[in-house]
Amino acid sequence: MKKWNLKIKLKSDLCTATGENAPGITNIKTAMENGIPYIPAKRIKGCLVNEGKEMRDNGLIDQSVLEGVFGKTGAARAEGIFISDAHLCSVPGYLFEDENQIDIDDYKLFQMEVQRCESAEKEYFEGFFTRMRTHTAMDSETGAVKNHSLRTIQVVPAGFHFVCSLVGELNQKEEDLLLDCVKGLRHMGMGITRGLGEVQCELERVSPESNTFQSINRVSDGKANLLYQYNPEEEVILSYELNLNSPVVIDGTGNCIPGSTMLGALAGMYIQKYSLGGNAHKDEDFSRIFLHDDVQFGYGFPKRNGKIYFPCPRAVAEMKEDEGKWFHIEKDKERKRKDVHGLVWWEGKKMHVVSPPKELHFHHSRPIDRGIGHAVNERAEDTTIPTGEFFNYTALSKGQSFAGTWGGKAKDILRLVKCLQDCDYRMRLGKSRTAEYGNCSFKIIDINKKVQSAEDSRKGTKWMLWFLTPMISRDRQTGEYILDKAEFENELKESLGCNVIELRKVAVSSTTYSGYNSKWRLPSVSYPAIDLGSTYYLETDREINSCDIEDIRWGTLVGNGCGQAAVRLWDKSEEGEIVFDQEEVNHVENGDNGLIDRLRQLREVQLECEKIAMQKLDGIREGCLPPSSAISLLSQLLRRYANSKDFYDQIKNKVEHINKAEKRQRILKFIEPCEGETYGFMKLYLENAKWKARCRSKDE
Repeated sequence: MKKWNLKIKLKSDLCTATGENAPGITNIKTAMENGIPYIPAKRIKGCLVNEGKEMRDNGLIDQSVLEGVFGKTGAARAEGIFISDAHLCSVPGYLFEDENQIDIDDYKLFQMEVQRCESAEKEYFEGFFTRMRTHTAMDSETGAVKNHSLRTIQVVPAGFHFVCSLVGELNQKEEDLLLDCVKGLRHMGMGITRGLGEVQCELERVSPESNTFQSINRVSDGKANLLYQYNPEEEVILSYELNLNSPVVIDGTGNCIPGSTMLGALAGMYIQKYSLGGNAHKDEDFSRIFLHDDVQFGYGFPKRNGKIYFPCPRAVAEMKEDEGKWFHIEKDKERKRKDVHGLVWWEGKKMHVVSPPKELHFHHSRPIDRGIGHAVNERAEDTTIPTGEFFNYTALSKGQSFAGTWGGKAKDILRLVKCLQDCDYRMRLGKSRTAEYGNCSFKIIDINKKVQSAEDSRKGTKWMLWFLTPMISRDRQTGEYILDKAEFENELKESLGCNVIELRKVAVSSTTYSGYNSKWRLPSVSYPAIDLGSTYYLETDREINSCDIEDIRWGTLVGNGCGQAAVRLWDKSEEGEIVFDQEEVNHVENGDNGLIDRLRQLREVQLECEKIAMQKLDGIREGCLPPSSAISLLSQLLRRYANSKDFYDQIKNKVEHINKAEKRQRILKFIEPCEGETYGFMKLYLENAKWKARCRSKDE
């Protein structure tokens, strides 16, 4: 695949609004990650698409070329280029009173260092890298300011440089269009008709040798070679780990990565690799792997510190009167309890619980009339044409790891691994995966024979059995999908080779297993299913191993990951402690901390400057402090001369042109303590003076 880096230089202040605000402080916040600004990929793609539409509307390109670059709306699989978020790569030197730009060599290491910082430091970073701008509206009739129209906007100041990666298979004509779109991109974000969002963009081709996933590739390639040691018809199990490099949006976002999502992603990669197009279902290998459950794509479950967490059985609950303790509901059905939310991992009788972090993202689609710069929704007079809409996504946060297994014949697993190798072991999962979401790296952990090894398994005749994924049963006589446990009981007898003395429902709930066919834009067939977490009591007439149940997928649609179960020896008197595990923290020994160190040093200097500034302000006599409006004007002048070494003299020269002698002398006396001081000192001096003046006027 071809790769490019899109470099974005801010020529003016930029705000890429996320829909967030801070009540009473900021009405509109720009996109931030741990206090560091970034530009969301969907904003970048939307701006590039608009440039392409301009050229199409003027007859310079065909619609097919535009769709080749950016994809077609409602396509069956991801098309066009993949765009990542634009991260910070260079900071303007004037922020540190330096003449040169300050580069960030490795943004990933830089972010890891930031994550380890205290919350107070992250708040400082956000204040350091952004500025506040105020806007208001005027009454067209009176010419005065409208009531309640003042808005405070958080912006990233001019001079910052960002970079994002673009990946795709484009022909020469499509590549030329992408380059033209980048050249034409001059504005981005909010307020582009009010002086905000002016950018300068540059597209740089990346050589194929520069691969950031080389270490993952080497490990996965080494494990993939194990497949050649097996007979092509031999059943094997591939264990994988999936790392989220960006947020992932999945319909009905739960705590796991569904097997059907993995299946769909691999099917798209398979179709592209072997050029199957719309006739994929006629291909014998494709049909066997993806349509007839010959490969079982297991769910991906959260993995932290080498431990994999699974859905909690519904037969286990938390004591309401004694929080932090779990018990078996069969022990005391009358005891007050509450459900355990999250996924669990048992350490003896200690139950560790995690909830994968999620986040809410706000977006809007513009009306078909591109002269309207915002979503109109139902306010439009004519709603028969697309008028834009606001919407939001709930996404699994990036930086997490999920683990699971694939099962199937060695020859089929090998075909899937070759698809991953062609894509550098990267996958795109979920919605909006061509921009901002769904970017994942795949790592093969191990490949083993599909044999039921009882060496490390538990043995017993009485079990608590619960489902980790939905389970769908089908009546063998009628072919109907049913919820009755009779069919599941028959399947247990056949697979275990023993009689089932009792299979009793302990805490069972049902759900509807369904999906969406993006090619036909219709819902997939819905099936009644036993929901994950549903728990049964199982008793057999002889001892069985735990792996006898856990290594098998039960019911139907096992190719989508359905029917995965877990067991625990039955002991209804069992209870223990609940431990809520915290998020895993990445530890970096040699991080890219040059900029972090400079920020910390600057913070210490600013704290000292602020202390001195407050002392000098306290020394100003009562009545000599100018009004807050005059101090705000001084702050504006200071920003104008931020790059000048003689900023104080230039501000003093402007003040000396004030006509009223009393006002002129008052302001000159006020700024006198800043003579010979640094830019940072004067900035803090004015900021504190402004708030002091406002408090004084309020008291009066």
